[in-house]
Amino acid sequence: MSIKLGLSRISQLLKISNVNTNKLKVIHVGGTNGKGSTCSYLTTMLIQAIKNYNSKNNMRDNNNGKIGKFTSPHLIHPSDCISINNKTIPMSHYQTYYKECATLNTNYGIKASNFEILTCIALKYFQDNKVDYCVIEVGVGGATDATNVIESKLCCIITKLSLDHQKLLGNTLVDIAKEKSGIIKKGVKHVIIDGTNDKEILQVFIDKCGKVGSSWELTDISKTIQFQEFTNRVLGYQRYNLLNALYAMRYLSSIDHANLLISDDDIFKCINETKWYGRLQKLSLKYDHKSNPIDVLIDGAHNKDGAKQLGEYLTQHVRPTLDSNKNGLIFVIAMTVGKDVDGLLRGLSISCNDKVIVTQFNAVQDMPWIASMDPDTLAQHILKKGFTNQVIVEPDLSQIFKNSVFSDGQISIKNNYDTHTNIVICGSLYLAGQILEQHLKNTR
Repeated sequence: MSIKLGLSRISQLLKISNVNTNKLKVIHVGGTNGKGSTCSYLTTMLIQAIKNYNSKNNMRDNNNGKIGKFTSPHLIHPSDCISINNKTIPMSHYQTYYKECATLNTNYGIKASNFEILTCIALKYFQDNKVDYCVIEVGVGGATDATNVIESKLCCIITKLSLDHQKLLGNTLVDIAKEKSGIIKKGVKHVIIDGTNDKEILQVFIDKCGKVGSSWELTDISKTIQFQEFTNRVLGYQRYNLLNALYAMRYLSSIDHANLLISDDDIFKCINETKWYGRLQKLSLKYDHKSNPIDVLIDGAHNKDGAKQLGEYLTQHVRPTLDSNKNGLIFVIAMTVGKDVDGLLRGLSISCNDKVIVTQFNAVQDMPWIASMDPDTLAQHILKKGFTNQVIVEPDLSQIFKNSVFSDGQISIKNNYDTHTNIVICGSLYLAGQILEQHLKNTR
């Protein structure tokens, strides 16, 4: 089963599951890069705002104090995608919802995809729990993505666009923008657009807003003085994702000021508390039960622009911490078949002093169409293009930090760092997820 776009199947499944999306207050987040991080920042701020409202009104048990979040893809298990107040749906509940939705799908011959079933589970879970707001990330594209079955939305957020899923969405950024602008439709009150997008991309979204009657605003990190004290607390590309969330929070507060109470101190607290695994994530990786952990940086960058943003972060904040120009970074990379290899490698600014360990991730649950690129093929590409001649192939992900690559001195590890590590794991969200899964198993 491959990615299946279209709204007919999800519409049928929601109808027979008795889910009415018009009852949900939805913030719909589209784009290419930064969607999940934007969702996480905004969700944490909404949770805090609801807590403040409850505290002000001496409400100890308020059923309306719930914020739903639906993001994808999952890192470890599909249930990771669904949460209320940043608490993942309990596995027993997920299994119950999945069985119900999958049975209806089969009995009614709907032929919904795994993602459509997951979307139905999320929306039904949010409806059953009477969440106050839903922060929903688009899966793929926009117009025909399953999440776009939602008609009534408080606002939409458009993050940074990049070339990705071209076979489904189009070969140019303008084509992709037109598809992603499909989430902006009648009933969408307001749209926040990441101002770092190219002018021709911005115009696509501005034109769509005009067509359906939505108000809009462009984010601008240099001109939004009231937000700079917050964005200055965040490094790298996450500053722009935080800014998207801040604009959204400002808008939501303006239309629901009585219920959404948040101070500057609250926002600083939310920035510190927001967790988005697999994005500029520093981790003392426990790769087996016995050995000492190794400090790594994990980032799910998997396309040209995502890699460029990661590369800029490494250039500005990590490479200057290396002992000398002779000591480069150590990249652990796996990629999905069909991704832009050159774009990713150039974006990372891999140099001749860097070392690259090429590996592959394992099969991804509920996503059988996803396949890891053959590591030997990827290694040959790196060598042929001359990025670096220090390339090592280790097909077994579980052996990356155990084998002779590290033990015989081929690679020196900079451990016990104050701020940064020289080991960067990137190239795929699926790689990031399986590394994290390995870590969690070894820390239990």
